[in-house]
Amino acid sequence: MRIGRTSTICLLSISAAYAAVFAACGGDDSSGGSGGRTGGISTGTSNTTNTTSTTIIITGSGTGGAAGGGGSTGGGGAGGNAGGVVIDGDAACVAEPRAGEQIPLDLFFMVDKSGSMGCPVGQAGMNCTSPPNNNPPAINRWTSIKEALVAFANSPQSAGLGAGMGFFPQMNGNTLLCTPQDYSTPAAPIGALNGYASALQTALDAQMPNGNTPTVPALSGAISYATTYAQTHPGRTVAVVFASDGEPTECRQNNNDIPGAVRVAQAAAMGNPPIRTYVLGVGPSLNNLNQIAVAGGTTNAYLVESGGSADLITALNNIRKSALTCDYQIPIVPGKPLDLGLVNIKVRVPPGGEQQVGKVDGLGQCGAQGGWYFDNPSAPTRIQLCPTTCDPLLKTMGSSLTVLIGCRTVIQPPN
Repeated sequence: MRIGRTSTICLLSISAAYAAVFAACGGDDSSGGSGGRTGGISTGTSNTTNTTSTTIIITGSGTGGAAGGGGSTGGGGAGGNAGGVVIDGDAACVAEPRAGEQIPLDLFFMVDKSGSMGCPVGQAGMNCTSPPNNNPPAINRWTSIKEALVAFANSPQSAGLGAGMGFFPQMNGNTLLCTPQDYSTPAAPIGALNGYASALQTALDAQMPNGNTPTVPALSGAISYATTYAQTHPGRTVAVVFASDGEPTECRQNNNDIPGAVRVAQAAAMGNPPIRTYVLGVGPSLNNLNQIAVAGGTTNAYLVESGGSADLITALNNIRKSALTCDYQIPIVPGKPLDLGLVNIKVRVPPGGEQQVGKVDGLGQCGAQGGWYFDNPSAPTRIQLCPTTCDPLLKTMGSSLTVLIGCRTVIQPPN
């Protein structure tokens, strides 16, 4: 359509279903009031508008009226209300913005309840590996981690997070169970916090410190459950939090040692879907646990040598922050396939304004300028941000991401 000094007004409505409804173009300058006669290109919302419907008013060239015209549309001229539609620079393209919906996060906790978890916290427990069962200290590693996990589950900051829990070791009478299958059924399946916090506390209250440390079977079982859950919940991100107070013991026929745990964590991090492993160390001499965390794609273990609940809560909060990802849902366009070549991303990190981010081919193409990409170019399931773009977004309160649908994708220039 050619825009000039004519008396034509054309209305274009964009709905949440991404259906463009074109009204007939006609009428004269009087139908839009003074704002319509001088409006240029402006946006506005109707009197009955909601967050899913916006009207674009394209009128004759000019500077825009002080009071919006457009009759019952409530838009027109510079005086109209700001609309929810972005117009491309050449005024030939209209994009529908949608607030970016972050992929929800689920954490599955596999928690050590071996006999050494009955050791006292702090300096008194530094050399403790087997506390006396007839007189365990009132405040020990187990009571501290219970307190920390319950506080984490009830924290307002955890609202909306999914959490589930399993425990090791598992026993059959006096026999230690040593296969991954023995640890793949959770004591508390993943559920949404904070309403699910009571179920997690009930599972914790049913446990007592006892037995040795089948690290590899327990980690394998936790990853097996997390993988199955992720496969049946493709719109969510799932990670394992492995909490332990020491080295693997027994179950040697199952390669129950640190190298064996490293192999399990690494295979999960590289799997489809990938499952990251976070490690929470409770007590002394935990440096070997770093190897499991690195292999599991999470850089380092969170080590709390004191074993105190306050420090454990801090570590759990840091794990939650680290586990959050810059993975976003691809908007669904009911009734029609989404053209992947007509998707753009804008981010806002206070105190700055909104900035458009260009698309790159994948994580390997991310550089200092940042960018975004689809997780699978041929069959994408989510939008992912480059680290340079992601980190400020996660770390800055009030940040936001907007997905724009309808305009040709902007490609990030090479670094």
